Amino acid sequence: MFFFLIFSVDLDLTNNSLTSVPILNNLNESLQSLSLKRNQICTIDETILNSYDKLQTIELNQNPLHCDCRLDSIVKKLIESKKTLNDSDNNNNNNNDDNRYEHVSN
Repeated sequence: MFFFLIFSVDLDLTNNSLTSVPILNNLNESLQSLSLKRNQICTIDETILNSYDKLQTIELNQNPLHCDCRLDSIVKKLIESKKTLNDSDNNNNNNNDDNRYEHVSN
């Protein structure tokens, strides 16, 4: 699935039945916040995330993410790059702070 948009800073794709993080052409240099809440995303493709140069926040609440070593590695890289990954409402966790990946940059 490809989306063609120009110069959006924040994009909300909540509740769209997406199964993966979308490739958003023409947004790789401007997108700062991406909300993918309440979709059907099970995993994250690191290559797609890396294509968004200015992305600072990605919200993945209420997606059936498969938490495994691969996802853990991606989350650690996001934190190191000062991006925020918010999955505090994921149905697969216990909704406590130990299961929430979040890092807010300065």
